[in-house]
Amino acid sequence: MIFFFIVTEERALFGREKAIHMYRTSTYFLSKTLLEFPISLILSIILILPAYWMIGLNQNIGIFMQFLLCIAIMGAAIHSIGLLLGALCGYPIIAVLLCPITVIPFMVTSGFFINIHSIPSWFIWLQVMSPHRYAFGALMVLELKNLPLVCHDGEAV
Repeated sequence: MIFFFIVTEERALFGREKAIHMYRTSTYFLSKTLLEFPISLILSIILILPAYWMIGLNQNIGIFMQFLLCIAIMGAAIHSIGLLLGALCGYPIIAVLLCPITVIPFMVTSGFFINIHSIPSWFIWLQVMSPHRYAFGALMVLELKNLPLVCHDGEAV
């Protein structure tokens, strides 16, 4: 949430530097995103490290590293959406208010809360744009691929 305040505070400085052609807008936001990615990665590690092993997910360290990478990439995607909202809004409080309006539909159409086939057809565009959908799909493949599932007599529904 802090990036809303940083982007709106940096707006005047960015405008002056862009006016004298110091750099392009794409260069500014790409460098900002790349510089803040390690912080996002560290926060992802702090969040996921204890929870992953306590939940009892796949014990393979390679799968865990891929899991962590998926979470970090999704965090970077959401961070970029936050940067976009911060850049579009003149006041940080408006960006903070727009964040849930923007991110919650992505979460709902990801397939975690509602089955993907139950989502109305007019929301397909939102489902395709959702970074949560791709992260959730990748995490399910990581955890469920090669998982031996055996049903004995009387257990199948």
